[in-house]
Amino acid sequence: REGLFDISESAFTPSKIVFSTDKEQLNEYPSLYPERAEMIKALLRNYEGIFDRPVFIREQHLGYLLYMETENIISELKILHRDGIIHYEPRKEKARIFLIHNRMYGDDFRIDSQRIESLRKEYLFRVSEMARYARDHKECRSRFIASYFGENQKKDCGLCDNCIRKNPVAEMQENNRAIIDRILETVGLDSFTTRQLIEKISPQNVDKFNEILHFLMREEQLEADETGKIRRKGAKKKGPR
Repeated sequence: REGLFDISESAFTPSKIVFSTDKEQLNEYPSLYPERAEMIKALLRNYEGIFDRPVFIREQHLGYLLYMETENIISELKILHRDGIIHYEPRKEKARIFLIHNRMYGDDFRIDSQRIESLRKEYLFRVSEMARYARDHKECRSRFIASYFGENQKKDCGLCDNCIRKNPVAEMQENNRAIIDRILETVGLDSFTTRQLIEKISPQNVDKFNEILHFLMREEQLEADETGKIRRKGAKKKGPR
C-alpha cells in the first residue's frame, strides 16, 4: 500500500545456472576436486551456452545422467556455487517480492506510522469479527454479515445453521400455547374434521389455526384416521353408543 514493492503470484521458475569462473580456473578445479569433474562435464555437454549466459536446467535430468539422487545433485551444485565455479539459482515455486523503485537507501524510505497503525487496527477488527462469526451460534449469519458491511437486515434468513438451530417446536408451542391446549382438549378421545374443529373453537385466524393443526400432526400429537378426521395420536376409535 505504500507503493514500495509488489508481490507476484506463486509461479514455477526452473533452476538456472551460468559458469561464473574463467576457463583457466575451470581447468584447474577438477584437479583439486576430482569428485566434481563429472558434474562440470555434464553441465558443459548438455546445456549449450551455459558458459556465456544463464540457462534453465533440470536437477532430475542431471541425476539421471550421473546416476545420483536429485538431493545429491542439488548439494553438489550448491558447492560449485559456493566455490565460485557457477552461479546457481534453484527453482522457485513461491510468491516473489519485487521492489518497484530503483535501489533505495535508508534516507529514501518514508513510512507513515499512523497509517500503518490504522491498518493494523482494521486488520485486528476484521480478524476479531471473523472469530466472532465462527463462535456465534445464535445470531442469523445473514444478519451478521449485513451488519458487518453496514447494512440493516431486519429479518433472519431462516436458512443458515443458526436459524435452523433455533428450536421452531419450542417457539411454536410457546407462542401458541393457548390454542394448542384448546385443540387438544377439544379433540380429546373423539375425532373431528377440520371444519368441525374450526366451528367448535372459532379461531380468530383460520390460516394460523390450520398451520397449528399441521404442526401438531408433524409432532405426532394429532393424526388423521382412515376417514380423514383428526384425532389424538394413538387414540382408539370410539365404539357405537
